[in-house]
Amino acid sequence: MAFHFKQFSIEQERCGMKVTTDACILGAFAFADRPLKILDIGAGTGVLSLMQAQKYPKAKITAVEVDENAFSQAKENFQNSPFSDRLTITRDTIQHFAETSDTKFDLIIVNPPFFPDHLKSADEARRKAFHNDLLPFHELAQAISRLLSPDGLCHILLPALQCDWIELDMIVEKLYIQKSLVIYPKPYATNPRQINTFGKKAANNYKKDRLYIKNEMDNYSEEMTSLLHPYYRNI
Repeated sequence: MAFHFKQFSIEQERCGMKVTTDACILGAFAFADRPLKILDIGAGTGVLSLMQAQKYPKAKITAVEVDENAFSQAKENFQNSPFSDRLTITRDTIQHFAETSDTKFDLIIVNPPFFPDHLKSADEARRKAFHNDLLPFHELAQAISRLLSPDGLCHILLPALQCDWIELDMIVEKLYIQKSLVIYPKPYATNPRQINTFGKKAANNYKKDRLYIKNEMDNYSEEMTSLLHPYYRNI
């Protein structure tokens, strides 16, 4: 079933990782200062790339995806969008892409696989989408360090409990946390997700914010509505 946004649609039946609310929050939240070159690591359906294309009309977006089915579906989603002339996708590992690309990106977005030791699905696409066997955090940090421009920003979405792990790997690569957004389904919920923003310069005023997707009445919060309104038809 297609997922319809205001300016584009996502077909996702062939992807192991479907469109999620957390990923849409990442796409809406991600920012940089007038980025012209944007990289989406592990594109999946291509939703993050398409959200950046809508947000930054002068930017060219490059997506990298290793899974064949997700690659072909994201490519179709790009071609069927109004931003097709600014979107490209490469089927590759981010490790190899980083070693062979000379391009530096002003904005990098990534929703990486995050289960290092979890019961694995028998479905290969879901294994690739959810488990970091093919993309250990230290290799992701190395790739980001190679690809990020000196003033660029990288936004990574992970379970909050795993953010300390990747932050250590990022520090080794001289990438420093600038800002965090902790995402809760609703007040008093546990096991939040978190978006960490990294750059190559140490931050002078690191800030951690919170976002509640729904309020105590089980309605979308004002912050959630404001963040996603440019993209969602029904929020």
